[in-house]
Amino acid sequence: MRTLLLTATIAAMLTLAACSSDDDGGDQSAAQIGSLSENATYAYIDDGGAGLYDYLATSVTDQCTKDQVNDTFQDGPNVTGWRQIKDIELTGNDATATVIVIVDGEDEDQPWTFAREADSWRISSLPGLEECTE
Repeated sequence: MRTLLLTATIAAMLTLAACSSDDDGGDQSAAQIGSLSENATYAYIDDGGAGLYDYLATSVTDQCTKDQVNDTFQDGPNVTGWRQIKDIELTGNDATATVIVIVDGEDEDQPWTFAREADSWRISSLPGLEECTE
C-alpha cells in the first residue's frame, strides 16, 4: 500500500512539474510554437497562402494582404503534411525553429521564425514569405 501511495505521489509531482513552465515559459512557448506550426501547415494545405494568413505575425500582415500572401504561395511547394518541429530557440519575444514538412512525399527541413504577440505566437518568416514582405 505504501508503494502504491509513494508511486501516486511521485506521479503527481512529475505531472505538476511537466505542467509548470520555467521562468521564461520556455516549455509552454515551445508547445505553442509546435502547435502553431502544425496548424499553419495544414491550413496552407487546405487553402494555400490564404489559409496561412491567419497565423502570420502583425509585422507580416502590416505589409501583405491576404491576397498577396495567397499569390505569393500560389506556385509554392506541394506540401502534403507536417512531420515535426525541432531545434526551437527562444530569445525573448522571438523564436526560431526547424519545421519539417512533407513535400512531394519527402521530408523537408524549413527554417521558420516566430514572434510573440500578446499571449500567443505568430509566424514572422518561413520560406517563400520574403517575396511578399520585401
